[in-house]
Amino acid sequence: MEISKKARANLLIGYLITIFMVGLMLLDFSLLRTLEENLYDYRFKIRGAIKPPDNIVIAAIDEKSIEKLGRWPWSRDKLANLVERLADAGAEIIVFDIILSEKEKNDMMLAKSIENAGNVILPVVFDIPVVHDTAQKTISSETVLTNNEFLVNSAFRSVANPEKFNKYNPIKANSVLLPVPKLISNAMTLGFINMFPDSDGTLRWEGLAIEYNGYIYPSVTLQAAATYLGVPPEQVVLKATEGIQLGKKFIPTERWGRTLINYYGDEQTFRYISISDILENNINPEFI
Repeated sequence: MEISKKARANLLIGYLITIFMVGLMLLDFSLLRTLEENLYDYRFKIRGAIKPPDNIVIAAIDEKSIEKLGRWPWSRDKLANLVERLADAGAEIIVFDIILSEKEKNDMMLAKSIENAGNVILPVVFDIPVVHDTAQKTISSETVLTNNEFLVNSAFRSVANPEKFNKYNPIKANSVLLPVPKLISNAMTLGFINMFPDSDGTLRWEGLAIEYNGYIYPSVTLQAAATYLGVPPEQVVLKATEGIQLGKKFIPTERWGRTLINYYGDEQTFRYISISDILENNINPEFI
């Protein structure tokens, strides 16, 4: 049967599209990735800001606080006072996103405040020296090799289908920067605060799992969510290459343990309170 001119044209178009797509594959999908990133950003602009949860409050190291309390870093007696004020105001969880790795004369005071509060999650920073398939930038920091028992206790207790990591390894670190021991021993748990910007410097992904020294560790945000929801550590299950089972909730991830960030809006969409206002009792405790 003779093929019509229209059929030939359709076949030619199909061949050209196939060749074009194969070319993109050979280019490591860089054009498609850039297109998808731009579309992802544009979708947020179309959607606009949405109301954030009322139960999340940012205690901000802002210009007002720096003007009143002095240049950062502050003496840790101020941080101890901050923890006490937040605990007294009824904060369910207190999450630090600043790394307190250098010893300071008021560490014991801060450690005591953390112990008394009983609900403080402290951050760690992993050093990832090799660019990962999905992490476009090398993440580096001053690092400390450690076998800290408390760090190990904060790792995932359960990993489902670990054999899948044979094909898609989790993001790996070769060292870690920890808070000073006095603070660690009084914290409720630890979580990492590493971020993974795309090649254009924009943060679109939240890493939820990093492997270090044979253990896989959750992010500080995942630790906070589990604690707030009352999910015990043994019910926080890392499903290799699929996601995180957080009690009855499931958080899907890509193969390397990252999930796209669902931004609520621009900066300060969440409620911000200056730390100086907290320390000076210039806030309504119901706001915390």
